[in-house]
Amino acid sequence: MIDNLFKPIENAWARCVDMRLSYLIVREISMVTSQKILASLTVLLAIAGVMRAENTYTLIDYPGAVQTTALGLDVHGDVAGWYVDDSGVNHGFVLIDGVFSSVDVPGAKNTLVGGINASHQIVGIYSDQNFATHGFVMDGPVGAVTTIDYPGADDTYAYHVNDRGMNSKGQIVGWYIVGGKEHGFLYTDGDYTKLDPPGTFDGVTLGDINNTGGIVGSADTGLNHHGFHYGHGVFKPVKFPGAESTAAVGLNDRGVVVGYFNSRGGASRCFALVKGHFYTIPFPRSYTTYCTKINDSGQVVGWVLDLQKVTHGFLISPP
Repeated sequence: MIDNLFKPIENAWARCVDMRLSYLIVREISMVTSQKILASLTVLLAIAGVMRAENTYTLIDYPGAVQTTALGLDVHGDVAGWYVDDSGVNHGFVLIDGVFSSVDVPGAKNTLVGGINASHQIVGIYSDQNFATHGFVMDGPVGAVTTIDYPGADDTYAYHVNDRGMNSKGQIVGWYIVGGKEHGFLYTDGDYTKLDPPGTFDGVTLGDINNTGGIVGSADTGLNHHGFHYGHGVFKPVKFPGAESTAAVGLNDRGVVVGYFNSRGGASRCFALVKGHFYTIPFPRSYTTYCTKINDSGQVVGWVLDLQKVTHGFLISPP
């Protein structure tokens, strides 16, 4: 069986199929009959930035934290996320050049970081003393804080910032809540744009925006997620084959999408969509996995529940 960051699903070689969140039984590909498949796989993984099987799997645990969740990843491999201390308080963090820094919005009850870009701008959310939720953008872990509130919203969640232009000032995507319903939004130079796919949904969340303006997100109907990709004014579904729920969360500049899927109440597993082909992304000794970002080098970040149901961030790096 070909062991790689993107573990091929046999059906994906036969045809481009829908991406829907589920537990599929992934059949082993026979090495006897897979020479042409392997050649195709090499081409596809070159697009994703992953060429060989010797991937590095790294758990990310903020020092002294009860649990750690990794969400953001930049082009340098720097990571952003949040952790819970032993008092139950949430704090954001960044891991830059191997060094952890805690991130707390001044005066906030809780802070979570969702994204980081190449300029080390970070975005996330915080709750104020009245428990209202606000988005924010910050220039580095101790920089000035700008609050992001969608006009008229009850709560705003800023999730990812991209690199745009010579000054690397980023566009931001996320979602806001009005009357208990979530809607996606794009924030550019102080202007807010509502962004919901067509159809009737209980809520819409946007997970990522790349440097060409491509966006991924999920629309919820009851208990299920329906992933989508948005670009050039067109929404396209992202549905893992056979799954009940698909969450599209990360998107790099090569157009590779990552996220997670499940079905029938099963534990979540990671996927990647590369040029119309679908792959699972395994992580060793984990009960459930959530992939949230991929950079152009093919590094993937996310979080796992281990076999003891403890939450850890992770980073998967190709050789």
